[in-house]
Amino acid sequence: MSDSAEFAELDDAALLEQFERRSLPLADWTHRSHLRVAFQYASRLGFERGLERVRDGIQAFNRAVGVEDSLESGYHETLTVAWFTLVCAALEDGAAPAGSTEFLARHPELLDRTILRRHYSRERMINQEAKRRFVRPDLERLPAVGGRDAADASHRATKEDPRTMPDASSHPTGGKDFEYVQLMNVLHGPLEKIDVNALVQACTHQWYNQTLCQVDDAVVRLAVIRGEYHWHHHEKQDEFFYVVSGKLLMDLEGRTVELLPGNGIVIPKGAEHRPRAPERTVILMVERASIDPKGS
Repeated sequence: MSDSAEFAELDDAALLEQFERRSLPLADWTHRSHLRVAFQYASRLGFERGLERVRDGIQAFNRAVGVEDSLESGYHETLTVAWFTLVCAALEDGAAPAGSTEFLARHPELLDRTILRRHYSRERMINQEAKRRFVRPDLERLPAVGGRDAADASHRATKEDPRTMPDASSHPTGGKDFEYVQLMNVLHGPLEKIDVNALVQACTHQWYNQTLCQVDDAVVRLAVIRGEYHWHHHEKQDEFFYVVSGKLLMDLEGRTVELLPGNGIVIPKGAEHRPRAPERTVILMVERASIDPKGS
């Protein structure tokens, strides 16, 4: 099937759902499908949040379908940021398209997989450094996004090594210098094997929350965290926290509960609380699927 004709039977919502559920056949995960997914995240979430979703989604998809991770295969940070930049810049050109098909009809140049050769030499792009983190072009600058240089626009959304990120728990006022990455999509369906260790090992975010699966009207979520969350409560939902590794400090009104591996706690509806992790901590949570993690 050619790039120009692929997914004619799938609308944007169906394509995105298959991508997020990792049920899209690997043979169908082509350049055009990358662009269609990137368009949806960019148009709905903007550059920074959209790039986070693209990055996390591609890496999770690659793990699910067994894509080999080598110099010329697997996730590539600079390729991802550069292509997402081109999609976002094209979105700023004219009225918003009705969907990804119309968007690509307006911008057929994006279907040319060699377009990045205008910006990067092979030596600059094909190396482990560019694969690991975003590097600037050495030929022609990428287009501006939101009036900013693409490299500057991508800075906050680009991967950081957690070992170099400031520890928010050191701020007594509760300030933080990192983004909460909270992915609400259900990663696995019934009867699918859930490899928690693989997700933990692949996580590069300082505060990461991913819904693993749904059980009736509840969900099980994985969190890999270091730092502190904000004070909040949930009006109508209880929450269960279970520590897999590390140390979780649960601030409550008037006291703090220390939770070590093997410890758990139920936070009842309406209770003000603030989770803190002075070190990298892995926890599992059980709560209703309708809950807003940010609370009130």
